[in-house]
Amino acid sequence: MRFKSMKCIIFVLFCFLLFHMICELHFIGKSTKIGHENVYRQHDDWYETNSTMCDLPLCMDPYDPMIKGFIKKLNTTITCEKPENASFNSLYNLYQGQSLSYMNDFDPIVRMMRIPGKAFNCMYEPFDREGIDDNRIQYLEKRPIIGYELDLEKIGVEFVSIECYLSGALVYSNIHSWPSRVPSHADATSSNNKDHLTINDYPTPDVNKQSVMILVLESMSLLNFNRFMVKTKEALSKLSNNFILRGLNKMADNSFPNMMPLLSGKFITTAKGVKFKIIIDDDIDPIMENGRLNLKLVKVLIQFIWNDFKKQNYTTGYIEDHPEFALFNYLAKGFKKPPTDWYPRPYWMKMDYDQSDQERSLCYKQKPKIIYWLKQIKQFLNKVSRTKQPFFLWSFYIQVTHDDFNDVQLVDQYIADFINSYRQILEKTVFVIMGDHGNRYGPLFMTGYGQIETRMPLFNIHVPSQLLKKHKHLGYYLKMNEKRLTTWLDVREMLKDIVSEEVPLDRTCKDALIPVEYCLCLKRHNFPVDSQLAQIVSTALVARLNQALSELIDLCHELFLKDIYNAEVARLPGELNPSNRVEVTLSANPSNGTFQALLYLKNTTNLDNSGIDDWMLEGDVSRLDFYGNQSLCINDRVLRKYCYCREGIQP
Repeated sequence: MRFKSMKCIIFVLFCFLLFHMICELHFIGKSTKIGHENVYRQHDDWYETNSTMCDLPLCMDPYDPMIKGFIKKLNTTITCEKPENASFNSLYNLYQGQSLSYMNDFDPIVRMMRIPGKAFNCMYEPFDREGIDDNRIQYLEKRPIIGYELDLEKIGVEFVSIECYLSGALVYSNIHSWPSRVPSHADATSSNNKDHLTINDYPTPDVNKQSVMILVLESMSLLNFNRFMVKTKEALSKLSNNFILRGLNKMADNSFPNMMPLLSGKFITTAKGVKFKIIIDDDIDPIMENGRLNLKLVKVLIQFIWNDFKKQNYTTGYIEDHPEFALFNYLAKGFKKPPTDWYPRPYWMKMDYDQSDQERSLCYKQKPKIIYWLKQIKQFLNKVSRTKQPFFLWSFYIQVTHDDFNDVQLVDQYIADFINSYRQILEKTVFVIMGDHGNRYGPLFMTGYGQIETRMPLFNIHVPSQLLKKHKHLGYYLKMNEKRLTTWLDVREMLKDIVSEEVPLDRTCKDALIPVEYCLCLKRHNFPVDSQLAQIVSTALVARLNQALSELIDLCHELFLKDIYNAEVARLPGELNPSNRVEVTLSANPSNGTFQALLYLKNTTNLDNSGIDDWMLEGDVSRLDFYGNQSLCINDRVLRKYCYCREGIQP
């Protein structure tokens, strides 16, 4: 009896422990607050020591035990729901998946599918941007489609809306695009006249002017690329010469300030009270308001990298998939004129207008939107590759990869298929696939592991063999710099000059112009979150946030400290007189927002005697949770991260 009783007790204890483990794993994977302080600590074995000034975290496992609870296995492709109306649905999935109207990737012809026994009356309506307004589109006269083909180049349009009627009722609508304004140069081969072109028909490009294509995946870190984009990695491995900047350090929190150094050579800070007006011409007169110089509005003269290539007679393209959150349009006015030869923003705006009730949908007309984005890339490549004219293409994919780091699994197959299908063109092109920064939201990025991952964007560059043969130093310096501390400013010079110098081994973040709060070289040491110092610094951070919001007090609630999640002393290696810096991660009410920032002690070197007023922000503040519609009442890029709108306040 005793033996049976003991077995019963052991079994109950085992069940209890198993239940506890399952609950803990579920909590870690789902909660936005992490209870175990060890997950905030960074591990020495993540770092490779090859410099006296900066040890880089080059030895991190994409499936590190610290973050396994956050990783989810998803489908390999995007699934699109079909509408309830079956007859309407069938027109978008006819022969071999084609719609009633369709285009291939090689020519400007919109083709209409013939369906026996159905006499459709189809109309086309060209549309384009409205003058200098980058956020509006205008429609031209609606006309009937005669026959079964519509040549967009012959009618001189790039974007067209198709509507088809049956017995007077609208049964089908779709939109199409083609880079009609991309120059067709005189030295194009006779293959332009073929009915069905293939990549094999294209001439060999001029080796003296190397084409450049940049494919950006929003919020893509190097670690997440290695974690989830297995098929894309395999496709890239089939290209001849790939180099990865494993020590690339982001320079700011989000996309715009990170990409500006690459695209313009300008590092745009986000200092409190300073706004920027991007000037793309020589008009740099001071800003006057009521007869006074407005010192808070800084005019920045910009020379974008695509213009550098345009001056060398390159054909240029700029493609983004998510118009509301586009790089130069999020809380901004965008471009007064198309920045490049191919700029299909009106197409994506029309797509958004058609989906007003499906804001977060990843599909359009029963197909994943990434297919349309890749189609526009293919159209551009096919048109320019039929000539010997070099090209520069900037392509930015946003929607799927922005929020959840797991979601990149959904686009891996599409990107890999594109690289495999266009390998012949990409082999002769300087082809870059990269992120702008790592993912920034969710509980993973409150861990010590996640705080490193978010600072290390992907940068993979393929250099054509013919270029490496002609300039033998290129391969040497690219290989040498793979494990050096680099930034987006280095990448810009690399793309302009295809790299001609070695990055110093003992380079510091200060040398590289990397703000301290984002520096990978920072050494961090945890201290108790219930200590007096943690309370003082955290209270100081909330006070600084409220100071930043002080001019918006009628719109935004005052913030109050809720919880302190983590506190660390942070020091830069090699400093003769290290400043006293503390990084805190905390939540604040009423928004329940999670914030992280680095603060420094301004008046004293004694941490124990410091007060709230002695601690100042070291650069930017990161928001680690999703804030959705909390701050729609204001339009400031920086302050939107902090603001929690008062009730009844509308944008």
